[in-house]
Amino acid sequence: MNRTNEVKVLVSLEKKGKKNKEAIWLALAKQLGKNRSGKTVVNLSKLQNLSKKIGDKTIVVPGKVLGSGKISKAISVAALEYSGSAKKKILEAKGKAITLSELAETNPKKSSLVIVK
Repeated sequence: MNRTNEVKVLVSLEKKGKKNKEAIWLALAKQLGKNRSGKTVVNLSKLQNLSKKIGDKTIVVPGKVLGSGKISKAISVAALEYSGSAKKKILEAKGKAITLSELAETNPKKSSLVIVK
């Protein structure tokens, strides 16, 4: 994803947070506003381990999901971007791999989300 698109996502999340007075969207926007070296990058293995602890909540990654590791159950992930293999593995396990913009449009309850930092 190029920087222009990242900024668009950041601005839309920030607006949503201010309009609806929801801190979760402001926190995501703040995380996305960090420079490239501060972006969150996680492997599927970390998401698999996290999913065992949090149950059916959606895992939110304000950065990129990489394909290292295996997914043994369906998980729901929302991220800024995915590597090709990460998205493929999530979908093959009958999980959901959506963008942060798509997540914001669905307007989920804050309690159903877990942000990975």
